[in-house]
Amino acid sequence: MDVKLDDVLERKHLPPLGRFRSLPVLVTKELTLCRSGLKDFEEWLLFVEQNAENLYFILWLKDYNARYTQWMNNTRAILRRDSSRPYQSASQLPSSIQTNRALALFYSRAKQTFFTPNSPYELDLPSDILGPFHAPSLSSDSLNNPSSRDYSASSGPLSPHPDPAVFSEVEERVRSVLQESLDRFASSAITNVGTARATCGLIGGTVIALAGFLPPIAVNFTFSRVRWLRILAFPGLWLGLTIVLASLRGVCFPPRSPHLETQSPYFRFA
Repeated sequence: MDVKLDDVLERKHLPPLGRFRSLPVLVTKELTLCRSGLKDFEEWLLFVEQNAENLYFILWLKDYNARYTQWMNNTRAILRRDSSRPYQSASQLPSSIQTNRALALFYSRAKQTFFTPNSPYELDLPSDILGPFHAPSLSSDSLNNPSSRDYSASSGPLSPHPDPAVFSEVEERVRSVLQESLDRFASSAITNVGTARATCGLIGGTVIALAGFLPPIAVNFTFSRVRWLRILAFPGLWLGLTIVLASLRGVCFPPRSPHLETQSPYFRFA
């Protein structure tokens, strides 16, 4: 079952590949997500694989890209309007162009959430990748005092709101892990029984197939010469083999009573 990560993130799938809950409050209070997107996948990551931080980071980065692009477009528009004023250095730029405080705060929350060592949602990536983000960003004093700011790092991890390209390697690693998790989740989404019930289905299907096939065939060969009566053996064989094949795929074929709802380990948490 080939399910693309971007399709799930854009909520193109109905449950059980959809319904979303919320991002951690530490990341952002402004980001609002509807409850009809990625909830099932999020719960799978939370309760089964216990690495929901990967999903939260990708969703944050998607929103950060949009905000950063909007800020850059606004900045270019302001510079075009002020093209008659030659700026000798970055410190002479208007404060609204030099730094966007809302964007800086948005990044600061994410940094505390995903890149701070031992944080609840720290990304599980090698230290050589996360190392640049462990360095302190420009302080709040530097936001208010442009002349003291180091503009050589304005687009790197030290920036109060770095260029999204800085996260390219992190995003690549996280997306790779998320796609693997999604493949496992998609496989589990088409099953509705655990190992014990699948084994029970295999045994039951085999018994039904044998009980439905062998007695009619034996009676026909012993007491009757009419070959057409042997067709009566095939419905039981078909039913038994169907149950066996369904159990091999993790699907419960026979109807069950209401108190025997899905018992797959993942669905107990859903």
